[in-house]
Amino acid sequence: MKHCFIISAFCLFSLLGYGQRFEPYHSFEIGAGVTLNETVGDAETNGHTVSPHININYNPHLYTVITAEYQVGKLKGGDSLLTQSGRQFSNNFNAFFVKGQLQAGHLFGQSDVVLAQLASDFYIGSGIGIIFNNIKQVSRYSHHFQDYYTGGPDKSQNLLIPLRVGYDFKVLNFYKEVLFRVDAAYQHNLMMGDGMDGFEAGSSKDILSQFSLSIKVELSGKRRTN
Repeated sequence: MKHCFIISAFCLFSLLGYGQRFEPYHSFEIGAGVTLNETVGDAETNGHTVSPHININYNPHLYTVITAEYQVGKLKGGDSLLTQSGRQFSNNFNAFFVKGQLQAGHLFGQSDVVLAQLASDFYIGSGIGIIFNNIKQVSRYSHHFQDYYTGGPDKSQNLLIPLRVGYDFKVLNFYKEVLFRVDAAYQHNLMMGDGMDGFEAGSSKDILSQFSLSIKVELSGKRRTN
């Protein structure tokens, strides 16, 4: 986990410097969207929920993005009646991320070839985040085994390492200025802790997997694509 943190921090700060080696392109965006969450933890069955998010984005280059994102919503998992452990939880969470993404356009450049233009918008990214867990509903006893109990905190905070892949589709106007972006991504969050589900069991940390869709609107800055 320590190595993941070091690699993510290196990638994030490298993005800031890497974008400056290209022609000036400094713009700010605000975005919003929805996220499909899947929790993988100590509950025996994974849970799925949908939650909203908002973000602020800085683009030092057309194909480099630094994002600050806030998420709020509910996470859940487990089944108190059908699983052996009886574990079930509902977590009213808040999370904040700082992420960087590097798009394939750094490899292809600004090409007139349509396929190269489409491929340029694929990206990878990483960063760091923190989640504030608030367990509102929880089942800690098993209906199958007498006196079987799983403890854990009802409130906690965990650092996260987001590993992200996605596609950032740019919508341009007649002057080849970016009007807005549609960002579709998968994010695999590695947790430095075991509080997402409110249970402390086993040696594995919790995992939060997310599929997200965002619309980002340009606010200001130089935003010409050539």
